[in-house]
Amino acid sequence: MNLPTWKNHPALAGMDPKKIFLLTKISEKINGKSEQEILPILMAAMTSARKQNISFTSDEFEILFSILKEGKSSDEVQQLNQTIDFARNVLSKNKLS
Repeated sequence: MNLPTWKNHPALAGMDPKKIFLLTKISEKINGKSEQEILPILMAAMTSARKQNISFTSDEFEILFSILKEGKSSDEVQQLNQTIDFARNVLSKNKLS
């Protein structure tokens, strides 16, 4: 992922600056990581966000996931989709708790 480019993504135009700051931190941590390394980083970031009373809507998660996929090969996108699906399941279960 090209870090400076994603910040200019039009879908982020109306997002809360606190969320963009958090996304920046996440993107710095996941840059260059494998899909297997990304999931724990995302989960830790979401836990941290929850502690700060920051929550992301489903649409905002979709924006994040689409940005993560930019510039990836089809195999990388397929692996990332599996990671994202797992993260969605975990996050949805956490909301029920």
